[in-house]
Amino acid sequence: MKLIHRLIADFIFLIHLLIVLVVLFGWIFPEIWYLYMLMLIITLLSEIIFGYCIVSKWEYFFRRKVNPAISYDFTWTVYYTHKFINKKIPSKFINRAALIFLILSTLVNLYIKFLN
Repeated sequence: MKLIHRLIADFIFLIHLLIVLVVLFGWIFPEIWYLYMLMLIITLLSEIIFGYCIVSKWEYFFRRKVNPAISYDFTWTVYYTHKFINKKIPSKFINRAALIFLILSTLVNLYIKFLN
């Protein structure tokens, strides 16, 4: 069962990585503008309503099934930065930076698309 939970967690990680890439670089590809805006708005709403990314919560639900001792505060960037380069970025900083980025990206894109 642990193998299945690990595979599910890894699959969710890949989906999460794809979402992050779309949120960061979707503006480069005009043909996916609506998907990009949808991802920005869903991510922004998740941060505002829950204070964390829902996809992260799902991933770590399954990661804890494999390893109950895993320490995670629903900040995907903090967790993986620490895991890969052994440096911990304060989650408060990441949350604020993400919120500012999401709000500004949404407003700038809406302005360019509809008011410019």
